[in-house]
Amino acid sequence: MCETRPIHQSDFSEKKKLIALEQSLGTAVAVHKVAAHRWFKTIEIEYLLNPETTPLIITRNIISAPLRSGTLLLYDRNITRRYKSDGGSWIKKRKTNKVREDHVKLRIDGKDRISGFYAHSEDTPTLHRRSYRALSSQEPIDDSQCFILVHYLDTTMASAEKSK
Repeated sequence: MCETRPIHQSDFSEKKKLIALEQSLGTAVAVHKVAAHRWFKTIEIEYLLNPETTPLIITRNIISAPLRSGTLLLYDRNITRRYKSDGGSWIKKRKTNKVREDHVKLRIDGKDRISGFYAHSEDTPTLHRRSYRALSSQEPIDDSQCFILVHYLDTTMASAEKSK
């Protein structure tokens, strides 16, 4: 027997949010402009991690150039496993060589939707790396589409750019 789901007001608001995101972040140029000035909001991250809506191109190689504020990379974790080996000098955990990462779960409408990993630079205290991946909902994880969004931002440079 087929169930019908009642239409809720939140369904319309989700569509409105998606349309607004497409208008503001619809092109890769617009996304990179935002990345240079601020961290992304949770709903924007979810939009960028969605393979159907993201305007970003999947990066296949790990960057080896010096890290710049505003750099934004989208990796397919199945192709690029060592995306965190970016050549940056990140604060390490005590008594080990592992990078210290702060872990967070970002919520939309009270549900955990994004997993975030934050690292801080050893050389420049205001440079940070944030990596995000979408958490699966109750359906099984589709390993063919495991995207990681990596965003580098120097907070002092971003605030200076924003005030101009």
